[in-house]
Amino acid sequence: MRAPFLLLLAALVATPAVANDGYAGLGAGGLEFGKSQSIELLTEDLFLSRSAVRVDYAFRNAGAKDESVIVAFQLPPFAPGGREEDFALPEALRQASDLNYMDFSATVDGKPRALQREVRFFLPNPAQPWLWGLAALADPGAEVTEHLTGLGVPLTFDLDAIHAWYAGLPARDRKALLDEGSFQQGENGPSPAYLVSVRFWWRQDFKAGELVRIHHAYTPVLGGSVYYVSPELEATFCIDKATRKAMDKLAAKVMAPDIKQYLLLSDLEYVLTTAATWKGPIGVFRLTLDKEDPGDLVSLCADGIKKTAPTTFVMEKSDWTPTEDLRVLFVDVGTLQ
Repeated sequence: MRAPFLLLLAALVATPAVANDGYAGLGAGGLEFGKSQSIELLTEDLFLSRSAVRVDYAFRNAGAKDESVIVAFQLPPFAPGGREEDFALPEALRQASDLNYMDFSATVDGKPRALQREVRFFLPNPAQPWLWGLAALADPGAEVTEHLTGLGVPLTFDLDAIHAWYAGLPARDRKALLDEGSFQQGENGPSPAYLVSVRFWWRQDFKAGELVRIHHAYTPVLGGSVYYVSPELEATFCIDKATRKAMDKLAAKVMAPDIKQYLLLSDLEYVLTTAATWKGPIGVFRLTLDKEDPGDLVSLCADGIKKTAPTTFVMEKSDWTPTEDLRVLFVDVGTLQ
């Protein structure tokens, strides 16, 4: 079994949790396009696992004229100050320094695509400070991009660099950042409280009648919790009776007092509903899900998904318009440190 990606064995009270004693991951999704009445998505081949997300698209401009549209990928926003909190973080966020913490990359017709980057800064929503990931960006607090960039905020999640920048500001600027909420007083002094939103984009030409193949990939940031199955969890991931029985059996085996193991639930979210930005439904959609270890368990809400190998499952759809996003639950064994 793989090593756990977070160390979490006590109740956590300050986290956006996916279950008891858990930490929410950062769901991400497919490419977003400017709405087009001519560009068709002929095929989408999506691969999901705990360690990698890969997507291959084939587009065709069915119109009589060439089109040029913005293609974008929104990283889930992340607050660098969260790394100083006293709750466990997914390892990808604990180690994050570069703004491209998901290692997002794209190719067009097999060639690497140069990406533009838009970086914006927001405060958490004061009425819903627990919002996490893309939900935090959908309903953020005040935007503070102009203020922070005007003061030369480092474009990084490196806390040492951020603290050094803050300490070097004039006293009036440090006070202003505290007053507006971009920084807050913590046990070890002022800490950044702002959210960093990073959006990668490029302008793509679609010539009339021509096929364009786009590939993108990134490393997902998963949520996680120790074993606890609530009715909400069962509904979210469509856990059926057979899967629940297998989960309980595995839990009983590894969570005995004399065994230094525990059952880890980790979840992966992928936004599918951005498919509504092109013409018509997806011609052929194929999902390949790899649980990576034959002994692990997996559950999700997906009609027609079939097991094709010891670790892989496949779902195929034709002329399909997604109405819901994908959320996948992985169950595996972690070892106490």
